[in-house]
Amino acid sequence: MAESDKLTIPRTILPSINIDDMTTLEAFTARFLDEQIFIKDASGVETPLPSQLCDAVRQTAILLAEGKSVMISATEQDLTTEQAAAMLGISRQTLIRLLDKGLIPFSRPSNHRRIRLEDLLEYKRASKHTKDCALSQMIGVGEDAELYDLPEPTPQEAMHAVSEVRRVRADAVGVS
Repeated sequence: MAESDKLTIPRTILPSINIDDMTTLEAFTARFLDEQIFIKDASGVETPLPSQLCDAVRQTAILLAEGKSVMISATEQDLTTEQAAAMLGISRQTLIRLLDKGLIPFSRPSNHRRIRLEDLLEYKRASKHTKDCALSQMIGVGEDAELYDLPEPTPQEAMHAVSEVRRVRADAVGVS
């Protein structure tokens, strides 16, 4: 990687003084404002850019085509407990329990908790890894016990098993 390609934040990108580059940028902005943008790897496989990256590319191209410089900087994003819970797919109360147990770092700049997006994503990655490991272990135990090699029941055996479950349930609630 060339020294000029290293990631530095903040970074200012200046418009080109080459008229061909400016013409290419103007054509790009006119053509691709409402279309999906794809990147192609060395083997020719095209992959669509995520919408956030498409927006950044479009905005950058428009500004550079207008002869303006663009500055890229990073900011940390703080989330409310409602936003963080929605990202994890859990209730707000469950998230509060995770915060109180110290499983996810948070700050309290006022009376409300704030969670850094970076910390939430790290928790989500770690949680997924833990679940994946547990699932792999469960599958290994099942394979070792040859549970995946059990024969399929016949339709008659399945109907008998369902009838038996219904009978047991009916007996439990006193239905005759």
